[in-house]
Amino acid sequence: MTTLGIFLKYKDELLGGKGEIVLGPDGKPVYMPKTGMIERFVDRTLSWLLPVVAGIVGLWGLNRIYWAWRKSRLSHDLNIATMTRPRNTPEPRA
Repeated sequence: MTTLGIFLKYKDELLGGKGEIVLGPDGKPVYMPKTGMIERFVDRTLSWLLPVVAGIVGLWGLNRIYWAWRKSRLSHDLNIATMTRPRNTPEPRA
């Protein structure tokens, strides 16, 4: 209950206030919203977290592509080797 009371008291500081109307450079009134502490924290966190996540996903994708390429090349080389092997030689053991 105490947490709810503190949140209700400081909700404008945490979530952002109603904002204010200020005069713009051309003299016309412009609405400027106020950002809260939570929004600023999330913005700062996402500004460094998203590039890190994108890098990890990119490296994972490159790893998957590399091993798929290796597997396809290996199977291709194995097919070529079995085609060029003389008929009277025994099968290679794995």
